[in-house]
Amino acid sequence: MKNVRIGIVGLGTVGSGVVRILKEQQALIAQQTGLSFEIVKAIIANPDRERASYLKDVALGTDITQLLQDESIDIIVEVMGSVAAAKDLIEQALAAHKNVVTANKDLIAQYGQELAELAMANNVALRYEASVAGGIPILQILRTAYKADQVHTIAGILNGTTNFILTQMDEQGLTYDQALKAAKEKGFAESDPTNDVDGFDAAYKLAILTKMAFGLSVPQSAIDITGIRELAIDDVKAARAAGYELKLIGLSDLTDEGLRLAVAPMVVHENQPIAQIRNEHNAVLVKSQNIGTALYVGPGAGQLPTGNSVVADLIHVGQTITSNGDVYPFALKVATTQPKPVSGNRSYWVLVATDDPDSLVDNIKLSVAGAVVSNQLTIRGFDPHQAWTSLEVTAPTLVAQPHFTTTMQRLADVKAIYPVLEA
Repeated sequence: MKNVRIGIVGLGTVGSGVVRILKEQQALIAQQTGLSFEIVKAIIANPDRERASYLKDVALGTDITQLLQDESIDIIVEVMGSVAAAKDLIEQALAAHKNVVTANKDLIAQYGQELAELAMANNVALRYEASVAGGIPILQILRTAYKADQVHTIAGILNGTTNFILTQMDEQGLTYDQALKAAKEKGFAESDPTNDVDGFDAAYKLAILTKMAFGLSVPQSAIDITGIRELAIDDVKAARAAGYELKLIGLSDLTDEGLRLAVAPMVVHENQPIAQIRNEHNAVLVKSQNIGTALYVGPGAGQLPTGNSVVADLIHVGQTITSNGDVYPFALKVATTQPKPVSGNRSYWVLVATDDPDSLVDNIKLSVAGAVVSNQLTIRGFDPHQAWTSLEVTAPTLVAQPHFTTTMQRLADVKAIYPVLEA
């Protein structure tokens, strides 16, 4: 049995989950890997806090330098959150020739390339599977299953909080404010939900996925971000009546025209598997040359799902250490050229009030060159004075949403416009 010594920074939801799994699955891990993980110490902010029984025998400390200066520690697990403090810790750990496993999506999205280069310079590993989609091992899948496959598109439900809110609006008929309140009561939303509902959390994860899939480092400023605060319950109901589901989608699409990056509410045809992802679950759709379209689904957060992703990284690093194997960067793909950024969508779902839907269709075709109008449907019951018309408009090239919206507003009384996910 080969012993691997680890130090943990943070014993919150994820950190305690890591300890629990290492303890409860010790025999299973040893049987499959020949490894035994010893938790040397956990660094925490509040040592007097009451903790679960499985944490009682974990040595606690408040000084991170205790881990950095302990030459016997092989791996440092960073699960404390924050960006500045975590970056400083990881830089020091890598410089001290310690392997690092982190779940910090904000940090990796902003500084992942810089930290990866530091890790390689010191011949140690930096892994971060738990930073995206909790219990879905999507980064490892992209790293291994797609080595000989060219990925074209990543599209995902990357934030469990917003998916829970949209599910409640759809299934329970709650308003946005009511659904957000329910999310807070269940612990899915923070007291300040800005990162989730305004799309920033999904954008960080999308940046990490883009690096893993395409070898491209993209700043958050390169991503078009629209959150869900302005979503009306009538939009959700009308989309359902027209055969769609509204989802907050993170999209990274490498096309011949360039790289399209967006986080935005989109409608998804109800017969698409990703449309069926409910509540706090996440899903990542990958389109590639060899495999085609594949959908990976699982819990996006939680003590054990996210903790399991951290432990999977620990096992990989532990096997590398004990076999004296070569250390490779976690994101293997490196793009040789930087594609130009492009924006917009080819297909939009449009909800309008009009007395003459057929003339509207003709006018759309005149106003949007080469447009195809499909799925025309009359929706009743939302307005006692006016039926609404639902349409899907597909253009031959990308059309910027502001331009498309302005065009439609000249033709009809627009109730809603959302991109259609071309899954």
